[in-house]
Amino acid sequence: MPADIKVRSVSRARYDALVGEDRKLVLDETKIQFKIGDDALEIKPMRPHGGSLPATGEEPFEGQQRLEMFADDIGVSYNQVRTYRQTASRWPREHRAQGVSFDIHRILEKLDDRFEKIADPLPHRPHRRGPRPRRPRLPGPPPLRVGQPLRHRHPAQRQRPAHRPRVLGPRRRPPPPLTTPTPPQAVTLK
Repeated sequence: MPADIKVRSVSRARYDALVGEDRKLVLDETKIQFKIGDDALEIKPMRPHGGSLPATGEEPFEGQQRLEMFADDIGVSYNQVRTYRQTASRWPREHRAQGVSFDIHRILEKLDDRFEKIADPLPHRPHRRGPRPRRPRLPGPPPLRVGQPLRHRHPAQRQRPAHRPRVLGPRRRPPPPLTTPTPPQAVTLK
């Protein structure tokens, strides 16, 4: 693309420079999150599945207190340290993918074939701009357009099946037809 094209309020060259800088920051953030996770694993290693009981010679809540103290000392929440530790435990250093964010590693950590998935990712399809492709027409009458006469009865004119109850309430009797009043007749007295 030519450099004189603008992306919102910046030039294309400036936009590309900003994207490059921010991608480096995201990679640095990923390295930081894995480093904190590795350090938390060193402080308190993961227990095997079903290891809710303390290990031999360990106090019941000693490990959690150590991680809370570690989180406070580095200025990160305890839950973040737990998340980083969990993800770092599921991704050994030799299986971590360069250029892939920590969040992708965290999402894939639950899969059994995560190492194959991260080694062979799906191809990235950029967002498609332009008009949407037309959907194929369904069989039947063409869609209605403004000013086009209706080819079917209005829903209010359609017959309601006899077995369906009336939703609008009881049926009302039509008012009696209007008749013209008869003029009073003269009464003769005898």
